[in-house]
Amino acid sequence: MKRLAQVSPALLTLLVLVASVPARGQSSSRVNVPHPPSPAAPGGVPGGGGTCDRALAVCYYDLCDGIDDLEGGGGEGCIGQGDVDQEPPILLAGHTPVWIDVPDAATLAGCEILFAQNESNDGFNTEWADNLPAIAAAVQGGMVLVFHDRAVGVEEEGGDPELPGNAADFVPGLSGAVCVRDFSDDEAIDVVTGGTAVTDGPFGVIDDSSLDGGSSSSHGYCTQASLPTGATSFLSRTISTESVAFAYPHGAGTVYYSTMPLDYYLDGSGDDPPRETYNTVYAPNVLTYAAEASPACRLPTLVDIPTLSPAGLGALAALLGAGSLWALRRRARRAT
Repeated sequence: MKRLAQVSPALLTLLVLVASVPARGQSSSRVNVPHPPSPAAPGGVPGGGGTCDRALAVCYYDLCDGIDDLEGGGGEGCIGQGDVDQEPPILLAGHTPVWIDVPDAATLAGCEILFAQNESNDGFNTEWADNLPAIAAAVQGGMVLVFHDRAVGVEEEGGDPELPGNAADFVPGLSGAVCVRDFSDDEAIDVVTGGTAVTDGPFGVIDDSSLDGGSSSSHGYCTQASLPTGATSFLSRTISTESVAFAYPHGAGTVYYSTMPLDYYLDGSGDDPPRETYNTVYAPNVLTYAAEASPACRLPTLVDIPTLSPAGLGALAALLGAGSLWALRRRARRAT
């Protein structure tokens, strides 16, 4: 027994590892291993440097995939539903596209990222407006909203006052921002904050000329000084304080908003360049950023851990029993 007790710690570890190898045909146990949080980008928004090794459910929705002629067109007459042109960048980024037709609470419960776009130049459809509380609640609960918007702030441009048309009123957490629909500098896109997955992502680098020359590259801007607390501005027009793409935390989730008409390029329209850069670099980079920002990316992952075989259990029990007996005898000798 004394010889058994004098086994070195290294050898004891080896014996335990050998004993833990499962017998042939025996299944392994599974345990949860948590992911570390993704690094925060400047401004405190998560993402932009971390990794996400799981495919997230990316629900896609277009506020104006069709026009309801009975309502006379325009923002309120748009028919909202997912546009299949939104699928390629989702797949390219390694995630699972989920088509939706109504962004209500029940539907959004299955969405980890909502990839939304508004191809209406006139405003926001009533379906989006009616479900805005549910969208806001989903973001506050951890969903990431990625929203590319053509309308921006049509009210400031003198649009139809009867149509809902200011992004500040129809994007969760954006209330109070000054967003202006304007085409005086619509072909220039410059980088404001680099080093994140948006501008320096796995699908390529966006620089001060990558997205220039579109028709249009942006439909306006939001003033940087008016953005929500903790916002990060990624891209701007020529004037760096005129932001065309930014993100901010909202509850446990994140909102990424852009005034760039991504839908126009995803359906194959517009000049190239920059069309392919929008489709194969910018869009999947943004979805990569969104995934990094998602709490779902940091949920535990099930990994296989081998269980003890019957022989291993017996060997380990004998080893532990011998050690305990030796310890008891040693104490008895010391007591005498």
